[in-house]
Amino acid sequence: MLARLIRWTKIAVVPGMSLLLLMFLGCVPGKCHSMNALAGDAHSLAIGDSLLAWNSGQCQSVTDHAGLELGVPIENVAINGTRLLGGEGAIPDQYWDDGWDVVYVDGGANDLNGRCFSGEGTLDRLVSEDGNSGAMPELVDRIRSDGAEVVVIDYYRVSDRAWYGFGDCVEIFDRLSIRYQTMAEQRQGVRFVDLGDVINPEDTPQAYAYDNLHPGPKGAQLAGAHVAQAMD
Repeated sequence: MLARLIRWTKIAVVPGMSLLLLMFLGCVPGKCHSMNALAGDAHSLAIGDSLLAWNSGQCQSVTDHAGLELGVPIENVAINGTRLLGGEGAIPDQYWDDGWDVVYVDGGANDLNGRCFSGEGTLDRLVSEDGNSGAMPELVDRIRSDGAEVVVIDYYRVSDRAWYGFGDCVEIFDRLSIRYQTMAEQRQGVRFVDLGDVINPEDTPQAYAYDNLHPGPKGAQLAGAHVAQAMD
């Protein structure tokens, strides 16, 4: 995978350095590595869809902010539009064993979108109601067997004005969230982080990008801080 071959620029900073300064120091598309600013090799990996990939080229993704809060670099290979259940850049294919300490993962929304009212079979293929089987549990168990801690990052709620049809999927996404939480609670070394705790259309409308779906700069900051807090 090309992302594995990229040599990241590393600049030593401390948490709290302004985003403007980070950008001045060389945070450019294709060279972001936890704000392109943390010294040392990455021991954490982020895989998933656009929730984690959005604005990664501008060093403003969820995991860029999480890494800066934690003071550790996170290698982010998440891909916009990808799925858990196969296809180009499928989320399970993004993972490889490299002695990671922590792997951050999200996914499932793109598999369910367009099937919101008839997606029971797809939901079961992603994760069973008891959390024991499905594409996500299989991926999580695979990562755990390699020794890494897993952080499952759950979606926040979107408004009915969200683009691409995602606004019609709120109910089934809520069910996905419950199943992911059940899965995580049954496994040692697996954490569940619900971004809905800090982002929702009513209280934080400024957190969304122009499409009322993806995290804008404020949303990525809120989400990243929430992920980092969950690691304490």
